Amino acid sequence: MGNLIDELHNDHIKCSKVLDLLAEQLDYIHTGKSADYNLMLDAVCYLENYPDYVLSPLEEVIFEESIENKIFKELYYTVKRFRSENHELKVLTRKLHDYIEAVLEDRIFEKEPFERQLETCIQRQRDHMYAEESQIFPLLRKKLSPHQFHKAH
Repeated sequence: MGNLIDELHNDHIKCSKVLDLLAEQLDYIHTGKSADYNLMLDAVCYLENYPDYVLSPLEEVIFEESIENKIFKELYYTVKRFRSENHELKVLTRKLHDYIEAVLEDRIFEKEPFERQLETCIQRQRDHMYAEESQIFPLLRKKLSPHQFHKAH
């Protein structure tokens, strides 16, 4: 049996490492060093695709189970916000993907909007995961019985 909340936590750790990598590349850009845009594109592709195939389905299982058991009664609007944030994060990440492809294709664009997009994407992803870790996961651990958030491997 695998604990879904622990699995999501571990996935957040993986995503945090990818965000750290992007932040490091942003630092290179800010200091005038050469960033690795191919690496950045790989990182952004990971952030675009991994949630759709792994994180979001796991979150939905947990959210649905929690709603059915009225666990999120006091956090109903928080959960609703998390669901809409997932869509917003996807849009932000896609726009960042487009910027990085533009760089790789030597298209001309303004540097500042790209940097702001990268900063915003990194920060919003971090804020979203932090809020889940600090608000949602503790409540789930407290209110769900162990069999309610386990899955068979």
